[in-house]
Amino acid sequence: MRQYLMFFLLLALLAACREQSKVMTSPNGYEYVLHKSTGGETPAYGDVLTFHVDVRQADSVLFSTRQGDPVKAPLQDPSLTPGQQSDPVLDVLPLMAIGDSLTVTMKLDSLAKQTPGFEDVDEIYYDIVLLDIQTAEEAETEAAAQRAEASAERKALVIQTEEGKAAVEALEEVLAAYKADALGDKVQTTETGLQYIIHTTTSGKPAEPNKNVSVNYLGMTPDGNIFDESYTRGQPISFTLGTGRVIPGWDEGIDLLKVGEKATLIIPGNLAYGPMGSPPNIGPNETLFFYVSLEDVQEVQ
Repeated sequence: MRQYLMFFLLLALLAACREQSKVMTSPNGYEYVLHKSTGGETPAYGDVLTFHVDVRQADSVLFSTRQGDPVKAPLQDPSLTPGQQSDPVLDVLPLMAIGDSLTVTMKLDSLAKQTPGFEDVDEIYYDIVLLDIQTAEEAETEAAAQRAEASAERKALVIQTEEGKAAVEALEEVLAAYKADALGDKVQTTETGLQYIIHTTTSGKPAEPNKNVSVNYLGMTPDGNIFDESYTRGQPISFTLGTGRVIPGWDEGIDLLKVGEKATLIIPGNLAYGPMGSPPNIGPNETLFFYVSLEDVQEVQ
């Protein structure tokens, strides 16, 4: 009796394995094989997914995330981009739950085969393991905590220098007053909407377009996180003013200064990184706060 029971259990196991190895077809016609199914909840469009992916040609791995961080990206609704060619990975991710793994196949057309090295390749395989599903709100909360932690670590390094400490203190004071709507007549506003406060005035050489300028700086987002600075590098940034090498708010703001002067620039999003932002630290149309110190102005060599 026990032998019969073991036999039927083995048959059931083999049937389950065959079922999970069955070739299926995704909504846009890509063939895939589900290796592991947890039966869990699948993601919704807008959720942020974390997954590993290996891209291979037969047994030759062309790309893998397993040597570093997994991919973390929002699941886009394809109906929002009509006419765009479907992607095999994005086509199967909505079918997966946390812990699921599968392989999806993309057959190469004649155009793709014109790529050097792919002339004799008929299929590319994507091996995917879904690690996590987060709502957009959950992902942003996690990202905000990570940004704050990175900023705190950076601040601890910046304030080890006298100049860096002064920059942090000055910018935090301005940011607090800005949030309290208490800047008053300390701040000046240009026609473009750039706001600035000059903390230290000099009779030094003025900045001019098409000249090389050297600037020490500290940048903060409205939440007080430091996203960039020059103090831990030990040298200012140098660029040719007015040539688009930096964001528009910098080209305009640095042009207001003389060598030795220190100022805060409050740069609206349209003069900074615009609607695209600069992920992961700067959001779309985000206002940025910079403490800047003009160190030198030189002719372009």
